[in-house]
Amino acid sequence: MTLLLFNSPLAPILVALIPGVVAWWRGRGLARHLDDAALPERLLAARRGNGVALWLSIVLLLIAWPTTTAWTLPLLFIARLAASFPERRTLYQETWSLGAYLYYHIRLTVAAFGFWILLLEAPTLIDFVGRYGWPVAVALSALLVVWHMRYTDAFGWCKRQASGRRGSSAWTCTAACWPTPSRSHRSDSRP
Repeated sequence: MTLLLFNSPLAPILVALIPGVVAWWRGRGLARHLDDAALPERLLAARRGNGVALWLSIVLLLIAWPTTTAWTLPLLFIARLAASFPERRTLYQETWSLGAYLYYHIRLTVAAFGFWILLLEAPTLIDFVGRYGWPVAVALSALLVVWHMRYTDAFGWCKRQASGRRGSSAWTCTAACWPTPSRSHRSDSRP
């Protein structure tokens, strides 16, 4: 029975959803203690438990189902984000919709870690396309080289796209915290 469940296509999906379920369950309990003086300690304890569930699921997915990581890891992180949304909305009195919250955080993740994720998944993508592996490898290599050379610009573009329209509070914060560097302020020696 256990071996049958382990070989089931639903098994990696269930493992990917575990951190989201743990985060939702712990966050649900925290919402009842907003006026509690021990809320910071409760938040820290919940964060530790959520981190353990997250990393155990990641390691299990990487070891047990390495061929599914291209879609199970994004599922894991999106489920985890969606599950933590009600807790954040209650604790921080946020007014974002779930869609806006997910859009912002996914774009921020792509801006910060997209290069490394693509570099990590490039061999899987090349293997997936089969006989078109060489053209895809050349295209991915060119994309990674350009992204590496223009990382600051790519990060700024993704961040601006994620923060919404001009005039919104997120856009104002983004403009103040992450200004786009001009060509004359670059630290490299390119013209």
